Amino acid sequence: YEGPFGARLLTCPDDCIQSLVALIDEADNTLDISVQYFDLGWHWGYGDNPLIEAIERAANRSVSVRLLINGYYMNDDIQETVNHFNHRLNMTDGLSVEARIMAPSDDITKLHDKNMIVDGEWSLFSSINWGSNSALRNREMGLAIEHVGLAEHQTLIFEEDWNRLDTSTDTDGDGLSDEEEANLGTYPDFPDSDGDGFTDGEEVDAGSNPMDSASTPQDGGDGGGDGGDCLSGGPPDNDATAQGDD
Repeated sequence: YEGPFGARLLTCPDDCIQSLVALIDEADNTLDISVQYFDLGWHWGYGDNPLIEAIERAANRSVSVRLLINGYYMNDDIQETVNHFNHRLNMTDGLSVEARIMAPSDDITKLHDKNMIVDGEWSLFSSINWGSNSALRNREMGLAIEHVGLAEHQTLIFEEDWNRLDTSTDTDGDGLSDEEEANLGTYPDFPDSDGDGFTDGEEVDAGSNPMDSASTPQDGGDGGGDGGDCLSGGPPDNDATAQGDD
């Protein structure tokens, strides 16, 4: 890539978090983030997570945020982060925020990236994991480059990973893979698409309709049930929610 460019060096534990927060705070339109992991709770030094706070500030000024996260080592911490983005920030707060677990391909097993694309202009390349241990206890380096052509290239890669589906990745943990949800037309980011108190997986297993709140496992899928008490509410009817296929 040729032409004028801007650059910022990020160094941990010296100034990397302040620099990451500054990049997020400068976003006007979009933030596309792909990371190996993203800890909600920070165990060293900061207390509250400054990156989560910066992302929430961005979303509250109408920046669209997408988080793609590695699912190879799927655990409760990763699910908690995904749920925070999809359930709290999107469904509850109505913000344009979405998180997905990256599905593998024949050539790609894990997401080991620590990348961010800001407004289609800045691209971050770094070794910095988004957790307090990496930020405060490790020597990590990152380089943010301002160049539209490079950002376009990075966005193409992000979109390829974002849109890939398979039969095992389950972003919302409802027992249906993201690919199954795309085929069914249910919401891959929300475990209870119709808000009737039963997860989509429970409804499919029982033969009820996961997109019809009147059809529940309690009534055999025929309608008229009272719903369960495992979940409440469905996705909001707004542009922040992605349904089925993209």
